[in-house]
Amino acid sequence: MFLGESILLLCEIGKMSTLLNLPREILLWIYRSLNNIPDALHLAQSCKLLSCIFDRPQNRLQIFLSIIVTIPQTNWLFNK
Repeated sequence: MFLGESILLLCEIGKMSTLLNLPREILLWIYRSLNNIPDALHLAQSCKLLSCIFDRPQNRLQIFLSIIVTIPQTNWLFNK
């Protein structure tokens, strides 16, 4: 890669959208695609916008339900 190409690449990277520029629906979808609750909590702690999305009660319910549904059922649920 030539120096000119590197500079052009860096300029293009600077123009790229960040995660926080995505619509809130997409950010909520990212939350709902997580595999566990600690990951959701850590994502919420990463910045103010993601915390605000997580803190809305209806969003938090959707996030937790989508995570709980994906947790594999194991025999310990049925042990006496």
